Amino acid sequence: MKKITILLLAFYALTSTTNAQKWEALNLPSTYTSCIMPIEPGHIYTKDNRILLIQDGSSALYLSDDRAKTWEKLSYPSVSNSAILDFKGNLYLSNFGGIFKSKDNGKNWIKENTPFSIVQHLTEFNNTLYAASFSKGIYKLDPATNQWNTIAFDGKEVTWIGAINGVMFARQNARLNYSKDAGVTWINTGFIVNNITGLASSGNTLMISTYPSTFATSTDNGATWKKNTTESHCATNVDDDIIGSHAISETNGLGVFKYDASTAKWADFTQGEAALKRTYALSYNKNAYLYAIVNVSNTSGILDLKLYGIKTGKPVSTQENKLSLDAVRVYPNPTEDQLTLDINHVEAQSYELSDLQGRIVSRNSIENNESNISLSGFAQGIYILKVNCKEGVSIQKVNKI
Repeated sequence: MKKITILLLAFYALTSTTNAQKWEALNLPSTYTSCIMPIEPGHIYTKDNRILLIQDGSSALYLSDDRAKTWEKLSYPSVSNSAILDFKGNLYLSNFGGIFKSKDNGKNWIKENTPFSIVQHLTEFNNTLYAASFSKGIYKLDPATNQWNTIAFDGKEVTWIGAINGVMFARQNARLNYSKDAGVTWINTGFIVNNITGLASSGNTLMISTYPSTFATSTDNGATWKKNTTESHCATNVDDDIIGSHAISETNGLGVFKYDASTAKWADFTQGEAALKRTYALSYNKNAYLYAIVNVSNTSGILDLKLYGIKTGKPVSTQENKLSLDAVRVYPNPTEDQLTLDINHVEAQSYELSDLQGRIVSRNSIENNESNISLSGFAQGIYILKVNCKEGVSIQKVNKI
């Protein structure tokens, strides 16, 4: 184990508010009226300026390549609805008919040659595509042969699969499992979860959202979980912040919240936009734009769906490999005197300390895997610590108190 002590060199007075602008109303397809209640994840998918919507209860997909200015209705292969994602330039869609692939932006679909039928969810991890099968376990796509091969839970029901911070998660038999070796071996946490709709992280905190239920958090990289009493619809990452959507507008008038991992509390993220009081789904596209689907109807049981978007701040590079929390552990956090990093099985090269506006306030190389610098006399505040390693980067929020 390599230990590094780094000075929190602070030049600015900071707050923990994400650098966001105002929400703007965007166009939805005129025929898009079905509810987005995220019993199945993946109803809204965004990448760059592209938005894809799955319409519940119909055979329709909607595509926009210009950030919701115009929409095109696409054919929907097979039946029911589930998840969609872009993998290496091709669209993959999972549903009760299996997995379908499109090479032309969703205009034509070809069914994948798979040994399973009902596929609940898809995820990308380490440049590889994985599928959660309702009755056949977890499958992995072999890029060399274009064949799907089972890797875990053979013959068992897996209804969701996801990955974050170098760790994979799966819902099997209503319990959450995790894997730290790309799905080869799995550990059952014993934590019972409903339908999972989101997975996000902030610092040492992981969060899942479920429907219908609550958010749940973990501070030990997914080994144990604690439920949050706030009703959830969706949790997603915006940079290193966790943003959650709620549909309990009648009680507090707020439908989008930002989670503060240091205090385990939620703060309003509607930015004063009253229309977001019932927010069903969120999607962040890694180029600093967050989308929300909301119901603006004032009549109980009636849907009037709208799409909103907000520019959130600094774009996230999709080229950097984000390391797991095990690779670089930060403590104590919050800290008064010094910040210590425990680095395991990676080669640290340098670090950068930035404020929440993206300004670098301190940077230095990491040589001989150790450095001791006094913290005496420096200001308090929230900072983003980025540790550059040969194998990738670790990005975590730290708090100088």
